[in-house]
Amino acid sequence: MSTAKAFGLVLVLTLALAPTAEAKKFNVKPGKGTLQKAIDKAKKGDKLVLEKKGDYRGGVLIETKNLRIKGPNDGTKLPTVDGRCNTSFTMLVLAPGTTLRNFKVTGATDARGGAYGGAEVNFIEGGSGAADGLKMQDGCGVQYGVNVFDTGDVLVEDSRFKGYDDAGVYVGAINNPSHTVQVTTNVATENNRGILIEDSANNGGILVANNTTNANTNGFTPTGIFLHNSDDVVISDNVSNGNPYAGVHLDVTSDDNRVLDNNATGNGVGAQGGVGADLFNEGQGNCGSGNSFGTQAGNPLGAC
Repeated sequence: MSTAKAFGLVLVLTLALAPTAEAKKFNVKPGKGTLQKAIDKAKKGDKLVLEKKGDYRGGVLIETKNLRIKGPNDGTKLPTVDGRCNTSFTMLVLAPGTTLRNFKVTGATDARGGAYGGAEVNFIEGGSGAADGLKMQDGCGVQYGVNVFDTGDVLVEDSRFKGYDDAGVYVGAINNPSHTVQVTTNVATENNRGILIEDSANNGGILVANNTTNANTNGFTPTGIFLHNSDDVVISDNVSNGNPYAGVHLDVTSDDNRVLDNNATGNGVGAQGGVGADLFNEGQGNCGSGNSFGTQAGNPLGAC
């Protein structure tokens, strides 16, 4: 369990269901189909351990069982789950309480259409848990690294995202106040947006904290952290430098968000029409405190 606190708000997120008494640990050999076969044979709560530098084939479906899939504890010589440009997703999580930890994920492509396409890792339709210590780099032309959509109780932390056409981390359609989503201590670079929160209003249940979103330079209006049509999000203690359009952008449909103790410099250089800035706030009722922004555009932040 992880507890995050920001501006008097405590968010409690259950990362995974407790393993059953019968839960076991299995080592998974690299190879074509070996990971999916291990998932299919595993029972709820089991731990599947990937070999150092092992190569595993995506797309992988985790449909009904809360499993723990992990690479080496020291985070070195990471194994890779690779869709090899032949799948619309690399890993699809539909099961609650699933943990993915310490491995690389790549190889999804938008060229392979499907209902669950568009991202390397999808948490959707009740899929929940954690993406922790993952390393993702687009190699096949897919929109997102991690996609958290219309679900909840998901933690994305300590991961790396590079080169995605829309966003390294996408969080969308989170509208149930009992659900929490936390995006913390990640590094996102060379994406269109480092972190994108969209179509969500969660009474403070979405936290974006302690991330580094520098030099996202890919595509149209590249930005460190972008909120579209999203309210009541807490954006805290992030660093966002050198993004051509904006460091933090709260668009005209994003209201009543809290922007706390962030640092952004050198953003908005070369922005289209000269509109970009370290903070670009178009919404209403957004407040801030403790931030360091070199330039600001749009509406001033109220005091939190």
